Amino acid sequence: MIDPDLSADEPLRPHEVRAMKAHLKFLRTVRKPLGIRVNAEEDLLLNGSREPSHRGVCLALLSKVDHVAVQRALERIESPGGRTSLLAGVVRFSDDLGILLLYLESLADTASRSKAAGAFSLAVARIDFAQASPARFTRLLELLASCFSGHERAQALFGLLHAPDFAARLEALAGELPPDLKSALGPLTAVHDEIVLGEETSQSAGALRAGCELLLSAPADTLRAYPTDVRIRLLESAVALVRDDRAADRASTALLESLPTSSPDYRRLALMRAGELMRRHSDERARWVLRHLEGAQADCDEAALWRDALESRLVGRFAVGWPDDTGRRIVAGEPGKGRDKLVKAWSLDGQVPVWLRTAPAKARKAVQVEVDIHKQLVLPGLVPLLGADLKGDLLVIAVPAWGQPAALALPRLATDRRVALELALQATQILGGLAFAHLVLPDARRWRWLVDTSAQPPRLWLAAIEGVRGTPKLEALKAHGGSARGFCRELLDDHEHELPPPLRRMLLRRRPRLDELQRVLAEALSRT
Repeated sequence: MIDPDLSADEPLRPHEVRAMKAHLKFLRTVRKPLGIRVNAEEDLLLNGSREPSHRGVCLALLSKVDHVAVQRALERIESPGGRTSLLAGVVRFSDDLGILLLYLESLADTASRSKAAGAFSLAVARIDFAQASPARFTRLLELLASCFSGHERAQALFGLLHAPDFAARLEALAGELPPDLKSALGPLTAVHDEIVLGEETSQSAGALRAGCELLLSAPADTLRAYPTDVRIRLLESAVALVRDDRAADRASTALLESLPTSSPDYRRLALMRAGELMRRHSDERARWVLRHLEGAQADCDEAALWRDALESRLVGRFAVGWPDDTGRRIVAGEPGKGRDKLVKAWSLDGQVPVWLRTAPAKARKAVQVEVDIHKQLVLPGLVPLLGADLKGDLLVIAVPAWGQPAALALPRLATDRRVALELALQATQILGGLAFAHLVLPDARRWRWLVDTSAQPPRLWLAAIEGVRGTPKLEALKAHGGSARGFCRELLDDHEHELPPPLRRMLLRRRPRLDELQRVLAEALSRT
C-alpha cells in the first residue's frame, strides 16, 4: 500500500517500494487489456527501466486503473479465471468499492475464495464507506456472506469492522438488511465485540456461541496469531460456551499452549480447562492438563489438589475425603452405610467439597423421586443439590459442604438458650416453605440438617428431603407442625423451665399449628 496522505514529493519508503514493484509486475501482465494511457515517466516504470521512488508518479499511475478501465479489460478477457486474476491484482491497490464488488462476484471456486480472504481485509482498509450507497453497502455484505464461510468469513468481516466508518454505517443500516444476512453476520459481530474488542455485545448468547464456534474452526496457526488478550478471551469462551467438544478441545489446546506457562492467565485458564474436562468426565485429559500446570507452576495448590482427587478413592464422581490443611491433598474417609452418616467428599465435576449421603441400590426408585424434587426446589434454608449418582450399587447424593451435621453441632449449640430458640425458629420457617410448595417430610430429625456455625447466629440448613412427597398445603402445614414440635423439643429440652408459658404449652401439644409455633418462638426469642 502506498500512503496517499503524504506529500507527492515524499520519496517512497522501503516497504512502499516493495509494494509498488509488486503492483508494477502485475500491471505489466494486464497492460494491454486495461488499455491505460501512460506518459513517458510512467512507461519507464511499467517497462521496469526505472525503480519506483517518486510518490506522486506512482500514485498517478495506479489511479489510472479505475472502474472504467477495469470494466473495459473484463470485456476483453474471455477466461473466468483470467478475469478473477485481473481483479485480484487491482483490489490490492484500488480504493473503489465497485471494483471490490466485481472481484467478489468473480470468485467461483473454494480455492480462489480462500486466497481472497487474506486480500479482502487489506482492500477494505482503503475504501471510504461513508460515501458508499446503501445498495452497494448491502451488496458488499451479501457477497461477503456468500463468498466466504467459517473462519474466513470471520476474518473478512473483522477487516471490514476495522475499516474507517464501516461499523457506524453497518449500525445505521442494520434495520434495512435482509433477515438471512442479519443471521449470517450476527454471530460474527458478536464475537468481534466480545472476543476481539473485549466489549459487551448487543447480540444474543446464541449468536455469541455460534460466532465462537466459527472462529475456533480456524487452523491452529491462525488462532495462535491473535494478540494475547484476544487469545485469552477466545479460550475463556471456548471453555464456557462452545458445545462442540472436538472444536473446543482442539482450539483450547492450541490457545493454552500459546500462553507463557509462568503467567497467571495460564494458571487460571488451565484450571478452567481441567475443570471443564472433569465435568465432561474426561479425567485422563484433565490429569494431563493438571500435570503440565504443576510442572510449570509448582506452587499451584489447586492443580495438586485436583489431581490428587482424581487419584483418590471414588464413589461415583466424588473423591471420598476433604482437602487437608495444605490444600494440596485429599484426606481419605469412609463412605457412609446409613442415612445417619454424612460423608466428607470432594466433587470432581464441581471441584468443591461436599457432604455425601449414600443409599443402597434397592432404594433407587425412592431416591430418584427425591432427587427429581430436590432439583426443582429453590427455597430459603434448603441446600441446593450439587450432584447425584444413581447408577451403581451404592447411590450417592451430594450437597454443598455448608457447616456440620446437626447431630454433631446441635448438642453443643443448644446449651445457649438464645441460639437454641433461633435454630428452632429457622426450622419452622424452612418447614413452612416446604409446605407452601405442597411438599411434606415424614419427620424433621437431626440427620436431615446441617448447621453453619461460622454464621452469627448459627444458620440451619435442610440437607436431606428423603421421603418427601406431594400433598395439599394445609395437610403439609399440619404434618410439619408435629415434626417441628419434635425438633424444637430436642433443642429446648434443657431450657424448659426458662421458656415462656405459651411456648411451653405449644411444645406439649402433639401436633401444634406450624404458624402458631413460629409465632410463639419469635416472641420468646425477642424477649431473650
